[in-house]
Amino acid sequence: MFGDTDARREEHEDVDHPVPPVTGDEAVDEAMMQLARSQAGSFAERIESGEHAHRSLQSRLGGLGGA
Repeated sequence: MFGDTDARREEHEDVDHPVPPVTGDEAVDEAMMQLARSQAGSFAERIESGEHAHRSLQSRLGGLGGA
């Protein structure tokens, strides 16, 4: 789970965006990776990706209330 972070960083060494840490939660990891990828894009792309990540994370965290 958390040990995958180093392997993930090595896999993405040639990219122009930060590589977020692996949380082990697929929905959270995907939202954070999409947000990181957007950092190489335009301001509008970064805003759109940030809003998407925010909605995704809110949805995921909201689901934890019933756990």
